[in-house]
Amino acid sequence: MHPRVHLKKSFNWRMLLMRVLVNMLALAFTALVVPKIFFVDQSLLAWIIMGAALGILNAVVKPIIQFLTLRFIFVTVGLVLVVINAAMLYLLSWLMPDLFAVDSLLWAVVGGLVLGIANAFLENLLGLSPPIVSEKYPATRQRVQDRQLHRTATERARIEATGKIVAPAASAAGEVAAIAEAAGVEMPAVAEVLSAAPVTD
Repeated sequence: MHPRVHLKKSFNWRMLLMRVLVNMLALAFTALVVPKIFFVDQSLLAWIIMGAALGILNAVVKPIIQFLTLRFIFVTVGLVLVVINAAMLYLLSWLMPDLFAVDSLLWAVVGGLVLGIANAFLENLLGLSPPIVSEKYPATRQRVQDRQLHRTATERARIEATGKIVAPAASAAGEVAAIAEAAGVEMPAVAEVLSAAPVTD
């Protein structure tokens, strides 16, 4: 299949629009309840642009920062994520000062907390995050795994072609295990990959 045709078929426009909508609502809620964080331009177009811009930052910049601060995330029990969200708000206001503004470092941290909670709530409400299903419901767990595997077609193709797993840096262990099970790779292979991952002191 031609790469462009494959990309067109695999690209999920509905998911993209839902992500933009979630970012718009979460950012609007944050600006509404947190002082010193506000929209300079309160038009609908500016609102849509800010939602799309936040989505791009969350997809490109935020994972890099999370990877670099991974050990601090575990040590602080996730509190660093609040600081990362605050940094995203500051970066957003720096990139688009005519549309969005953050006037206080303290309130930026509070805004990072509110933004994270709002994003998590909306993503779960709209079904953008895979639910945690008890082992008592194997059929439901299988449907969730099938949905996750559908989103990781590239990883499955690599497993089927090489017979081993090359886990991406940001993949969770549970997702890797699900991919391995679906591809018929034994679980020790997953353990070897995870144990071989570099660990920084």
